[in-house]
Amino acid sequence: MNWRAYSACVRRELQRGRRSLLVFLGVALTGVTLVFVLSGAWTMLPATLALIGGIFALFAPSADLGQDRLLGHFEFDRALPLPSRLVAAGRLTGAAVRTVPFPLGAMAFGVALARSSDSTGPLPTLLVSAGTLGAMLVGFLLCWTLLALNSRWAFRRIWWLGPTIGLAPQLVPAFLPASVRGAIATSASALGANLLDIVAQPVGLVAVLVILAMLPVMVFSGATMLFASGIRRYRYDPTALHLGQHGSLPTRELAAIGRGPALAVARLRLRLSLEQFRREFILIAILLVVVAFNPGGLRDFARGYVRVLAALIPGGIVIQLGTARAKGFLETMQHLPHPARVVGLGHLAAIAVLAVPGSLVLVLDRLLTGELLSPAAVLAVWGWFVTMAWLAAALSIWMRVRYAAVLVAVPLLMVGGWLALVGASRIGAQLSSAWHAFALLRLEAGVALPLGAMVVAIAVGLPIFARGLASYEYKGS
Repeated sequence: MNWRAYSACVRRELQRGRRSLLVFLGVALTGVTLVFVLSGAWTMLPATLALIGGIFALFAPSADLGQDRLLGHFEFDRALPLPSRLVAAGRLTGAAVRTVPFPLGAMAFGVALARSSDSTGPLPTLLVSAGTLGAMLVGFLLCWTLLALNSRWAFRRIWWLGPTIGLAPQLVPAFLPASVRGAIATSASALGANLLDIVAQPVGLVAVLVILAMLPVMVFSGATMLFASGIRRYRYDPTALHLGQHGSLPTRELAAIGRGPALAVARLRLRLSLEQFRREFILIAILLVVVAFNPGGLRDFARGYVRVLAALIPGGIVIQLGTARAKGFLETMQHLPHPARVVGLGHLAAIAVLAVPGSLVLVLDRLLTGELLSPAAVLAVWGWFVTMAWLAAALSIWMRVRYAAVLVAVPLLMVGGWLALVGASRIGAQLSSAWHAFALLRLEAGVALPLGAMVVAIAVGLPIFARGLASYEYKGS
C-alpha cells in the first residue's frame, strides 16, 4: 500500500472540510466547557447545542461529497493515478476524523445527564465513557455508510431511502396481524435472553467484544469497496445541476422582467422551489397520514419531521441562494438593470408566498391531533416563517467568514462577561426569569409580536441583502 498517497488523500479530505470541522469542533468544545461551568437544569442547553453541532458534523462529509458529484469535482478522484480503493479509504478515514465533534457532543450530553441525576460513585463516569465511545463508533459507521451510498448512487436519486429506514421498522409491524406481532416479540425476547446468558459468561463476553472490534473493520471494508465502485462508475452529468437546483432556463421570467422585476424574480424563485421540493410534498402527505392514524406510535416522530419539512418550504429559497452563491450564479442577478433592493423584494415576496403552504402544513398537523388554531394563531405562524426565512436569505447573501466570526464572538463575550459578573450559580435563575418574561410577552402581545418581528426583519434584511448582492465576487472556491 502506498502510505504516502493514502495520507495525501486523508489530508485532502480534511482540507476539504476544514472550515466546517473547526466550526463544529468549536461548538462542541464550547458546549463541553459550559456543561462543567454551569449548574442545574441549564447545563442541558449547551449540551444539546454541542450534540446538535456534532450531528451536523456527522453529515457534513456526505453533503460535501454530494456537492462534488453535482459540480463534477468527483472527476478528480476518478482521474487520480491511484487505485480507486486507496482514494476511497483515504477519504473515508479523513471523513471519520471530521466526525470528532459528534462524540464530544455526546460526551457533553452524557455529563449533563449525569450531573442532573442523583447518582454517585464511578457508575456515571463509566456510563459517560461508554456512551462517548459508543457515539464515536456509531458516528464512524454512519458516516462511512452515508458516504458509500452517496458515492455509488447519489442521494438525490435515493431520496426515499432515509425516510424508509426511519419509518419502515415501525410502520410494517403496525400492519401485521396481532398473532404475528406476538410471535415476533416472543422470539425477540427469547433471543435477547439467550444473548444475555452468553454475555454473562467470560467466553461470550470476549466474543461480543471481538465482534464489536471487528464491526468497524467490516463496515470500513465494505464502504471502501462501494465508494471505489462509485468512483469508477461516476460520469459528470451537466444536466444534473439543473434538476432541483436552478431549473430550466428562465425565459418566461426574463420576458416578464420589464413589466415588474420584483414579481419576475419572485415568480422564478417560486417555480424553482416547486421543482426542488416536489418530492418533499409527497413525503409531507405520507407523514400527515401517519400523524392522523398513528400506526405503531409514530405520531411524535412524524410531527417532528413534518415541522422540519414545513420550515424547509420557505427555507428552500435560502438553499437556492446558497447554491447560487457557491456556483457563481449570483452574478446573473448582479447584471440585472435594477436596484439590488428590488431584487431583494422579489425574494421576499416569494418567501411570503411559500410561507403560506408551510403554515398550512403545521395547521394540518395540529388539526389532525385535535388542536384547533384560531386565525390569529395561523397568522402568527406565517409571520414567524417569513421572519426567519427572510433573515436567513439575507444573511446567506451577505455573510462572510469575518462577519460570522464577529456574530459568534459577540454573544460568547457577553456570556463570558455575564459569568464573570453574576457567577455560574445565578445564571440559571436569571435565564429562567428571562424565558418566563418572554413567554408572558408572547402571550400578551399575541399576533402583534411575530408581525412586528417580520416588519423589523424586512427593514433590516433588505439593506443587508442589497449590500451582499452588490459586494458579491465569485472566487471559484
